Amino acid sequence: IIFKKKLFFCFLATYYYTGQISKYVISGSVRIGQTLSTSDQYISAASFLTPENNVVVVAMNQHDYSRSIKITNSGQYAPYTLPA
Repeated sequence: IIFKKKLFFCFLATYYYTGQISKYVISGSVRIGQTLSTSDQYISAASFLTPENNVVVVAMNQHDYSRSIKITNSGQYAPYTLPA
């Protein structure tokens, strides 16, 4: 957000999220389907396939405490702890 009268810049949280995500979800990536096996409204995720055929999962934990998740793909899984 830019306040023109005072020449003041205010960056919202989405500005920083976008910067972090763009390191991994590169130009040409496409969003792919996924299933969240939780009803926890404070955990969200999106998955992408990069032009190099890498799968990128972006997950966000909006809780005040860490949450453990398990990412599965074709019978393989990777446990991960989302920080608070």
